[in-house]
Amino acid sequence: MKMKKQLIIIFLLCLSVKGISQIPFDGSDSYATPPIGFGQSEFENPLINSINREPYSATSISFPTETEALQVKRSSSSRYQSLNGTWKFKFITDWDNLPSDFMKAETNDDSWDNIPVPSTWEMKGYGDQVYCGQGYEFRPVNPPFVPRKDNHIALYRKTFEVPASWEGQNVLIHFAGVRGAFYLYVNGKKVGYNEDGGTLPAVFDMTPFLKKGKNQLAVQVLRWSDGSYLEDQDHWRFHGITRDVYIESRLMFSYRTLL
Repeated sequence: MKMKKQLIIIFLLCLSVKGISQIPFDGSDSYATPPIGFGQSEFENPLINSINREPYSATSISFPTETEALQVKRSSSSRYQSLNGTWKFKFITDWDNLPSDFMKAETNDDSWDNIPVPSTWEMKGYGDQVYCGQGYEFRPVNPPFVPRKDNHIALYRKTFEVPASWEGQNVLIHFAGVRGAFYLYVNGKKVGYNEDGGTLPAVFDMTPFLKKGKNQLAVQVLRWSDGSYLEDQDHWRFHGITRDVYIESRLMFSYRTLL
């Protein structure tokens, strides 16, 4: 009886959690029209810190069987698949050299470098290793705008397959931490955007963008955004996909549907 009461309390607490409002996807290849802000793009708009990202919540993995659950490891769940490991990587120092087709599945990335995920690109020999005790590592300081010069861009690509057993379920991708603003693409389609200091997870529902067989994931990470103005703190300024990346399947209806 005591356990039952505890479960009811936990469930009611989950219902009381409210996520930050998101700009919804309108079904086209582009985002829905964002609210008018001070900047000219998402990464210079203080009214936008994410697009199509799932509301913040505690991280959890579901287990379809008791046997899997009793192993008490997320990797033991057949609804979990890690995307950690070697990714294709291209480092851009000049925005004019940003390839327009980097997100497309047919793009040839054989000449790109390899980089381990998770990692920071500075510790792998790209960009500048900057320690800043106070103030900002860029000039001019003109919020919400950030300079284009030295605002490095990193492009990541990864091919993956969705297990056949996940058919009919929602498929979500979890970025446990990305330092810098980033755009997410799946099979050449723009899925979403997020910016924070790399300490909070960003979760996106990829279901409408997936196909059977191999799928192409592409991530564009910007060194600076309007969110960088909140980083006037005493720390190393590292960037990249710095924490775990994984995909998971969820039933079309679950407790999260009620949140």
